[in-house]
Amino acid sequence: MPHGVASERAIEMGNSEHINPQLLSDCKMLGVYPDATIAELTAAYQLKLDEYSAEKSAELGQELRDLAATRRNELTGAHERLIAAEYS
Repeated sequence: MPHGVASERAIEMGNSEHINPQLLSDCKMLGVYPDATIAELTAAYQLKLDEYSAEKSAELGQELRDLAATRRNELTGAHERLIAAEYS
């Protein structure tokens, strides 16, 4: 995964062709830049995950609970891919 100011500027300017599209999508899902640290990725993941927690969605109808579960799975996948990219 790219690090440094150059990758932040690429995102801000829409010049992101050098960044894996899946990882870019994962960054957007978590609300982080591609050069986020593992601590930043994890903090953003935990914040987003809390928005869709099973406890918060327990009172909702089945369709919304299912949607929240799907979103939690998407967030988990994004977090795992970004962490794996940090170590590759």
